[in-house]
Amino acid sequence: AKEEEEAQEAKKAKEEQEAQETQPVTGAAPKTPLEQNDSAALPGMVEAPVPMRSFRGYLYKKSPSARLLKSWDWRYFVLHEGRLVWWRRELYYPGDKVLSQPDPSASKGFIDFKLSRARIVPDQQNPMIFAIESVDGMWQEGSLKDMTDAQRTFEFDCTQSAHSRDEWMEALRSASQ
Repeated sequence: AKEEEEAQEAKKAKEEQEAQETQPVTGAAPKTPLEQNDSAALPGMVEAPVPMRSFRGYLYKKSPSARLLKSWDWRYFVLHEGRLVWWRRELYYPGDKVLSQPDPSASKGFIDFKLSRARIVPDQQNPMIFAIESVDGMWQEGSLKDMTDAQRTFEFDCTQSAHSRDEWMEALRSASQ
């Protein structure tokens, strides 16, 4: 039993050594004392809240088409710097570089909260659904990808989303202020 235990320890040590040898060398500079203990703050230093820059995931979005009554589309959403942009699937999302474009490549739509004030409203009957509506009753020019219905209310369903309705609503409220 002792020999078996020693063999297991030797095998484990060899695997750890091989793992270290295959690790890439980063050449990173040594950390400063503050970086080594990032929980240590200088006297009088106050930690400022870090604004959320990006929030992403899948949601169902209610189709605006009257002929597709009550149709819900599964879409990939990215909330970035005050704008909610969506694509058919994450596969079609070309990466963060397009988020600064006025009309992000291959996107199905967007809402720009910097151009129009929005209200995020929970559905009273269904705990998975919420809506986004313009505070002023009409979206300002350029705040939507498709301006054909500037009075539109957007409806979303969080069923099967990685984020809860509360998480989505909080992120959207932060972005729309």
